[in-house]
Amino acid sequence: IDMNVEVSDVRTSIEQMKEIASTLNGWVVVWKLDSMHNGFISLRVPTDRLDNAIQQIHGLVLTIQSEKSTSEDITDNYIDLQGRLTNLKATESALLKLLDKAETIEQTLQIQKTLMVMKEDSEQLMGKIKHIEQSAAFSLINITMIKSPTKMFADSGPDQRVSINKPVQFRAAFKPPKGVENFSFTWDFGDG
Repeated sequence: IDMNVEVSDVRTSIEQMKEIASTLNGWVVVWKLDSMHNGFISLRVPTDRLDNAIQQIHGLVLTIQSEKSTSEDITDNYIDLQGRLTNLKATESALLKLLDKAETIEQTLQIQKTLMVMKEDSEQLMGKIKHIEQSAAFSLINITMIKSPTKMFADSGPDQRVSINKPVQFRAAFKPPKGVENFSFTWDFGDG
């Protein structure tokens, strides 16, 4: 699941999402706080608790800007890796029998060298299989967060009366809250 959300406080939301992962027997893969206004967290939760996690996350956010769910059928890849591992183990067993029958040091060394390479290949395959099993048991949730915009009020001075074809100047002043770098002004002249 990939989500883009607006929250009232990014730091607090990250902490709350960490707690969701922990409570559901999952874990945080990575999190980052770019500023007080942007953050990211990646969680893994047990697949059978994914709906619960999503529901809790929905309850924490102000607005969901986008949400995308994808899945991957890993059955063929998993079966292929299992088959390759079975073949490697059978070949390894056959090589061990040959090792017992080796008549020269050269034969022994060559068989041992081949066995070492096969052991490395087996370990790599077992790692891939374990990764697939873990991926199937745990769902990944990536959440990109931005702080929801807040209204700031400016002092625009006293009201002015103006006439058609007479120049007029407006001036406003405000002090942005701490940590606010981006802002925009909207002037309301009462005429729509």
